[in-house]
Order: sequence, then structure tokens, then C-alpha cells
Amino acid sequence: MGKAFNVADSFLIRNPLGQPGVVQEVEAGVRPVDLLPTGYYADNEVRCSFCTQRQAHRRGYFAVLPDGALALCGNCCAIKIAGKETVGAIDRRRNLAASGLKRKEAADRLTAGLPAVMEALEDGPLHAEATIRKTLQKLHDVFGGSGYVPDAMISHGAGGLKSVLKAVTNDNFSEKDVPALMQKKAKAISLIKSGVEMLPERRRLISYPAIGEFLKETHARNGWVIKWNGQTIEYRKVPDAEPRTIFIEPLHVDIRRVKAILSGM
Repeated sequence: MGKAFNVADSFLIRNPLGQPGVVQEVEAGVRPVDLLPTGYYADNEVRCSFCTQRQAHRRGYFAVLPDGALALCGNCCAIKIAGKETVGAIDRRRNLAASGLKRKEAADRLTAGLPAVMEALEDGPLHAEATIRKTLQKLHDVFGGSGYVPDAMISHGAGGLKSVLKAVTNDNFSEKDVPALMQKKAKAISLIKSGVEMLPERRRLISYPAIGEFLKETHARNGWVIKWNGQTIEYRKVPDAEPRTIFIEPLHVDIRRVKAILSGM
């Protein structure tokens, strides 16, 4: 007989023959004394140790032998050993574990690579995009005109990925939710890739030459009094008005890391 069995840390057992204490043959006349409260859901068919036909099955039970070793047991023999009520309780626990495992596997498929993408975005591109949009919006709010403020593609994409990550932690998440979430993930990744590709060009919208040209046109059109030193715009509408300032944050964004991660998505 085998050594005494210690319950595995993982509730759902998929390789019952590989568990400690399991024996594949039971001597004639040896009868089990109980069932473990944890059943198994085998990846491959195994055989009952007790019935004459050695019934093949995947969902089964561990029968505890007098010396503490375990033998594999099918449903009919399990009922004879411990009764329908005990077997039903084991079934419910095992089925719940199987459902949880399916959810985890589906969640792992959905979220594969997403934490690394989010970390890489937080490391620079999200801030850069937000800064570019905020700066351009401020310029146009103050000085008017119909200047271009780009869409927040990286931010929108990151929001989509966050919603996917949140969805898989919901108690109601199941396999049926996977197709829609896969579509959302794909759309979000596509947005992020496009936004990251465009980021260098958009960064040039708040470069020294671009801001200088914008202010030159604004000054000529509206008569603003403007001083620009490459980082700070000091402006006033009339010579005796109180001057105000706009700070242009310098951006030095290395997008190589996030592009490398995205290339595998």
C-alpha cells in the first residue's frame, strides 16, 4: 500500500493518479473506510479500483483504505461506500471547483499580457498623450482659433483594457462573456498601437517651433502681447493688463518598450 495522503493545496485535482498516497491496485478483500471530501476531475480517463468492470471515468472520488492510502473510485462504488448524500456533497464541491478553474483559465486567456501593457503605458505614453492634449486645449481656450487637438487614443485604449481586467474579477464572469471581451480587448489594443505610433508626431505639436508659429499667428491676428521663452508663455490682452502664464511641459518619451510589448499582442 501507499503512504498516507495529504490533501493537495489545489482543490480541483486533475491528475488523480499523480497524487501522494494513491495506489492503482487494491488487494482482494480490502474495503475502503470512507471517501475524501475532495473528489477529482481527471484530464484523462481513469478506472475504478473496486467494481468488476473497472469502470472508466473522469469525475471520481478518493476512497480511503484502512492503512490511509487512497484508491480511485467511480460514482456507483462511491455511493456504496459513503451514500448518496456524501457523494452529492463531493460532487457539488468538485463542480464548483471545476467552474472556478474554467473561469480562471478564461480570465488568463483574456488578460494575457495586459498588466505589462498597462505598466508600460503608465511609464510614459499615457502621461505624454494627456500632456499634449491638455497643452493644446489650453492654448486654444486662451487664444482662440480652430487648432487641432488630437483624440486620446492611448487613453481610450487603456480604458478598454482596464474594463477587461475588471470584468474578469466580477463574480458573474463566465465563459460566455469571453467573445465580447476579446473583441473589446482587440479594439483597445488597436487604438493603443495607433496612438503610440502617432505619439512622436503629436509630440511635435507642442515643440518649440510649433508653439512659436502658433503664437506668431495668434499675435498677428488678435493683438496679444506675448512673451515666449521655450517653456513658459507670458501673455496679456492689452499692455496694462495683468500678465498670465502657460507652462509648456517638456516631453521626452521613450516608446520602444511599449512598442515591443504591443508587438506580441
